[in-house]
Amino acid sequence: MVTGRLIRWFRLLGVGKQNIVEGSEDGQTCSEMEIKLMNVARGSLQKLRADYHDYLNTHHLSVWDADSERQRKLREFCHSHNDYSDYEPLLAKMNDEEMANMALTLCHQTDKMMCAYIEKLEKRFVTEGGIKKGCMLLGLVIGKSRMRA
Repeated sequence: MVTGRLIRWFRLLGVGKQNIVEGSEDGQTCSEMEIKLMNVARGSLQKLRADYHDYLNTHHLSVWDADSERQRKLREFCHSHNDYSDYEPLLAKMNDEEMANMALTLCHQTDKMMCAYIEKLEKRFVTEGGIKKGCMLLGLVIGKSRMRA
């Protein structure tokens, strides 16, 4: 049976999801801020992943080998299910080792997606510039139009 502590940590994955959503929404006005907030969310996710590793180690439980059959099946399940309601029925049936490995898998998959997204944001920021560059360009255009008037 999964401990309450692990259930609370599992729910923190949802908090991480909310951080990502908020960072993305804030990024609609400032890409520099979005990059910063995404990195903060990624840092929180890495901390949570470290907590799961520590939990498994201190309780003498296994971190499943990436090439094992059960880890492969778990990765496939996590890859195709992204809502807490998909996982909730499973939690009652899982032991601590299973649950922590599932959470680690979700952390790894989310981290991989976030890295790719942050890299995309950084490339876009370099090529298109952030709000500072946009404001500067707008100021130059306005300034030139005033000079002509």
